[in-house]
Amino acid sequence: MFASLRGKYVYDLGNDAGEFISVEGTVFTSRQFELTELDVELFHLNAGPGFKFFSKDAGEILFRPSVRLTHVRLDDEGYLFSSGIGADVGWKVLDDVAVISKGFYEHREYYETKERSNADTQDGKVWKVAVGAAHKVDQTLLIGGQAFVGEAGAFADSEAYSDVGAIINVRKRFESPVKDIEDFEVFAAPWSVTVKAQYKNRKYEGPNPIVSNTTREDDVFQLGATLAVPLGDGWSVFSGLADKDNQSNTPNNNFENIGATLGAKVRF
Repeated sequence: MFASLRGKYVYDLGNDAGEFISVEGTVFTSRQFELTELDVELFHLNAGPGFKFFSKDAGEILFRPSVRLTHVRLDDEGYLFSSGIGADVGWKVLDDVAVISKGFYEHREYYETKERSNADTQDGKVWKVAVGAAHKVDQTLLIGGQAFVGEAGAFADSEAYSDVGAIINVRKRFESPVKDIEDFEVFAAPWSVTVKAQYKNRKYEGPNPIVSNTTREDDVFQLGATLAVPLGDGWSVFSGLADKDNQSNTPNNNFENIGATLGAKVRF
């Protein structure tokens, strides 16, 4: 089982350009019923200012640089610490079309423990860049997509890899199916459903001789859907289903996971 908590705070700098400072934090934890050595806690912080620029021929451009910090615990011990920088750029090219690019660069350091004496073979630099666009078809339908590329360096070739892939997502807003039922008036506001599909190819730089003499390469297919239901006063609840199919040329890395989520969100 797992639980996740995410928060975002935005402070308006009060100038005419609408610039701001934002801080985002994520806490994630998972617990295994039998394999407790796989219990995980993750803490991530992303913070930075937002600058707005205005084009004569198109809409505004938002540039947001940031610092990134991540700490992961595994089996109740420190496992990973990473620090780096990132940047997001959003350009409203037309009233209904925006171009979005994101990227980050960070250093990851893994801790050696008695149970994981070779964890530091994963130490290295990591970067990722994504470029995409979003099209607001009408007031109820948003379609977006992006392509991405990245690379993770490591002391051991079997831990270093490169990624390339693409994501497509569609969000549809629709009238509540229970809006006319008096007993369910708390659910009367419009609902929304988001469908997301992703493909990723991951190639490793060398084989792990303990597992196989074949250099690992994975094709990862993910499909998910999330239903969001607003409750008023800034609250909403959501539920989701997701399927992940990892197809690898090393048989012991073939797997398929199906997961479900249920959560709440508040905005104030």
